Amino acid sequence: MSTAPVPEVDLGDLGFGRGAHLLVQRALAGLPPGGRLAVTGRDPALRVHLPAWCRGRGHRVEWPDRGDGSDLVAVVVRGSADDDRWFGAERAGPALPSALSSRPPARWGLGARGALLEAGGPEARFDLDDRDLVWADIAPHLYAQAAARQWDPQTAVPWDDPFALPADVEAAVVQVMTYLVENEQAALVVPARFVGRIHPHFREVVQLLAVQMADEARHMEVFGRRALLRGAEMGTSSAGGRQSLFTLVASRTSRWRRSCSPCSARAVSSTCSRSCTRTPRTR
Repeated sequence: MSTAPVPEVDLGDLGFGRGAHLLVQRALAGLPPGGRLAVTGRDPALRVHLPAWCRGRGHRVEWPDRGDGSDLVAVVVRGSADDDRWFGAERAGPALPSALSSRPPARWGLGARGALLEAGGPEARFDLDDRDLVWADIAPHLYAQAAARQWDPQTAVPWDDPFALPADVEAAVVQVMTYLVENEQAALVVPARFVGRIHPHFREVVQLLAVQMADEARHMEVFGRRALLRGAEMGTSSAGGRQSLFTLVASRTSRWRRSCSPCSARAVSSTCSRSCTRTPRTR
């Protein structure tokens, strides 16, 4: 009975310091546990680096006699450590958003939706993890729409165009811009409160809120830049105005949970979609 030939990987002059282990690893991936791989190469450090690398990954090394002029270094016997590592692994639900889990478990944590999760990872707690509270089927479409309609504050406004305003009108513009900056700050903080609470399984909703936050950040940039376009000071900020805005970010958690529903998500998302296409008029 003939013996099956042993597959071989030839490393040439490549050493482990230059990536030879990647070639060995790739060749071993195609073998079952107990499979044998002949490793040849001319790097003088291979006989030191190869067995050390194999020990760290649960493989065994055999040292056959080397024939005259042979570049054979060793024969690696594939271990089962790589397979054992994935024992008990599970998929983090389906990859596509068409069949989302109704309540993804905490053990899925920050794992990508649909990925094969190695057992034993940390349990990340996200209190907004109920699909009926968080998800809207239109979210992926709204995110794609909003992301495609982003704008650049540097080019969207003709900052260098000449214009002249009476001093009192310019002061009024500065005051309005100051007020708008404060409003946009509140508009950024509100979705930011959700982002760290929504389970990543519903990532399109998180992405949509992130686009909304980026849009509010651009508004802050544009309004702030216009306020300082002709001077070095912003306008005034009233205590009552700030108190009114602060009520948006100081609401109780229970109220946030009640507002986070598919219907409200659609409303917020629709607003985001419109605002992401809006370029502020600063003159």
